[in-house]
Parts: sequence; structure tokens; C-alpha cells
Amino acid sequence: MTYKEYISQFQNDDSPAGDIARDIMEDLEFPQTNDYEELNYYLSIEQCACDSFMSVFERTFNEFKSL
Repeated sequence: MTYKEYISQFQNDDSPAGDIARDIMEDLEFPQTNDYEELNYYLSIEQCACDSFMSVFERTFNEFKSL
């Protein structure tokens, strides 16, 4: 399972995780990887994601990796 597949389960939630899940699912260029560095670079550098988005990404990525 990729991070994108993991976060997709939250796309119907009314929560910060749901908010970023919807954004990620709409992004056709979102990397299909589990590599933290690649995802972090894509979001923070290529997409210029805001601090609140990155905070939720960090939390959900850590939850994903702990599975």
C-alpha cells in the first residue's frame, strides 16, 4: 500500500486528514511512493503546501508507517 492509498480512506471524513486526503486524491501528479523524502519534497517544494497541510501530512505519514 502506498501513502496515497492509505490517505484515501479519510477522503470522506470531516477532519484535517480528510481535507488533505481530498487534495491528494485530486492531484493526478501525486507520487505513488512510500518514500518520505520524495513525498515531503513534492509537497513542500513542488506544491508549496502550507504549514497546516504539512503538519497533517507528518502525522498521517507517521500513522501510516506504524501499520
